[in-house]
Amino acid sequence: MRFSSGAMSLACAAMLTGCFAGDVSVVKDSRITGWPQFTVGQLLEKRKACSSVEWKSFKDSRGRSVVEYTCESAAGAVYLQSLHTGAVQVAQQRLDGASQHDAAFAEIDKQQTSLAQEISKDQTDELANRQALIANLQRDITRIRGITLASCREVDASSLSRVLSGFIQSFQRGCAKAIKENEPRDLEIDKNALIEAARMQISNQESAIENLKTQIDMTQSQAKQQATRTEDNKVAREQAAIKQRNEAQGELAALQRHWAGFKGVREVSQWVMQNNEPVYLGSRIDLVLSDKTIEVPVTARLVFDQAAKDGEVLTSAYEFALREAWNRYPVKH
Repeated sequence: MRFSSGAMSLACAAMLTGCFAGDVSVVKDSRITGWPQFTVGQLLEKRKACSSVEWKSFKDSRGRSVVEYTCESAAGAVYLQSLHTGAVQVAQQRLDGASQHDAAFAEIDKQQTSLAQEISKDQTDELANRQALIANLQRDITRIRGITLASCREVDASSLSRVLSGFIQSFQRGCAKAIKENEPRDLEIDKNALIEAARMQISNQESAIENLKTQIDMTQSQAKQQATRTEDNKVAREQAAIKQRNEAQGELAALQRHWAGFKGVREVSQWVMQNNEPVYLGSRIDLVLSDKTIEVPVTARLVFDQAAKDGEVLTSAYEFALREAWNRYPVKH
């Protein structure tokens, strides 16, 4: 719906004075279909949602007598400010999130690097323990070789490596029997059996060490790869964070310019006088900007339902119309 626009060269004097003051009074005293309990003046005057109200009458380009009501909508401006504030908060969150996102992924890389280091240390410690065990078993073999009938009773679980403890009881029984029968050769058999058990343990440890060395090589290779990834990720994250910060800062600056260009919300309704009777032409919501005005036609129900509420809280229909106007005012980056 397109409304009559004032032809200022034809307009009368301001507001309620001048040649058309009577037309304004007639409109104010009239009633509009759907709200019979109120006059138009009762609905539209002294509204809490309006910071100021203006009535004027003029001749339009077709020579018609037009009465125009204007509400400078403080409530509308507050609502649009809430939309602006929400957009600023989102941009600020993006700006804050750039550093937080970088820190979060840096922590993940740190944890992965730490885990690789822990695994490498555990494997290195295990390697050292197995090598120490082999050295102990080799010393055990030397000691076992020196055992005689006179000293074999001294051999117990605490005198040899723990891995040989399962063979000690058998050796002790053999020692007792060899002493009783005075058979050094029988003792040699038991000593050789114990030495063979030690050699078997050495062989097992050597096999485990070979496997462990392979694992250590793999772990060290993975650790190097992780270190490379960490450094690459750090560079990539820093670049991404810089880009995101720049974009967010640009968005914030654009939003500030966008809001600076906004001057207010104006609600306009018009009537044309026909045979001294007012005929409702229509209503619109104007988004007043520094360089232009965006006009959104609205229904009588939207305007007069809002006016009948006489409050600062806007109806959902009114908010929808404001959003439609706001969406026609894009943010320029």
